[in-house]
Amino acid sequence: MLTAAVINQKGGVGKTSVTLLLAGAAAAQGLRVLVIDLDQQGNASSSLGVTGETAEFTAYEVLDQAKPGVATAAAVPAPAWPGVSVIAAHRSLAQLNMSAELGIESRLRTSLQGVTDWDLVLIDCPPAVDRMVQNALTAANVAVIVTQPTRYSLEGVGQVMDTIEKVQAFLNAGLVIGGAIINGLRPRTREAGLRVDELRTNLDTAVWEPAIPERQIIREMEGAGVPLNDFGRDAQPVARVVDVLLARLLWLDGTYRAAHPDRDPEVLYTQYLAWLAANEKVTS
Repeated sequence: MLTAAVINQKGGVGKTSVTLLLAGAAAAQGLRVLVIDLDQQGNASSSLGVTGETAEFTAYEVLDQAKPGVATAAAVPAPAWPGVSVIAAHRSLAQLNMSAELGIESRLRTSLQGVTDWDLVLIDCPPAVDRMVQNALTAANVAVIVTQPTRYSLEGVGQVMDTIEKVQAFLNAGLVIGGAIINGLRPRTREAGLRVDELRTNLDTAVWEPAIPERQIIREMEGAGVPLNDFGRDAQPVARVVDVLLARLLWLDGTYRAAHPDRDPEVLYTQYLAWLAANEKVTS
């Protein structure tokens, strides 16, 4: 089971959007997906049709009880997202952030022990470096950084890298940084180009290609509470990008690589570039 923490200290970069996009794309391929919402605002939960106010068990109970397998009891199917389950956030998560109890940063990992119900677990993290982020990184195999190509978004990336390094040193030696996803790219703008180049030069991990373009349809997906693929042909420019990014994430899992040699992300990226060039030629 591959467990990925989707993170950035700065808010507004689209961590929840990326989590939802990846979850929908993975489920469309037949994978069983669990989204764990550790952001007390609960945006991922509400977009998946389950809120902390209506769920019997939430992420708070999962962390508060911290027993092996308790995550399974808290997960509920997302009504409009076939193949996706969710552990909803609740505002009481703020209480755990204030806790000084010993080992609190390892509670999510404990709650996921023995859980084999899903192929992919995506943890939507709050825009902070707090107990929730520590729990996510301690439980995860992979950290995926989400950023936008702006100066202020990139400044938050450095702080996240410091947090990851500390978690690797003291809490989770097996954690790897999968890469960075650029979200909300405005093509052909000088600012975006400069920031993307800056990220590639300064970030001590891979910057995954392609970037997710800025598109209204992503906001419509979140508002409607349905997977991107439900929008049909209109979703193709974003869906094809997400397909490559999902392949890059899943390729980090050796079991998945062995079972799906046809999902080599570099091959899929080449196919995407060919599709993009063909469509640009048609529309030009």
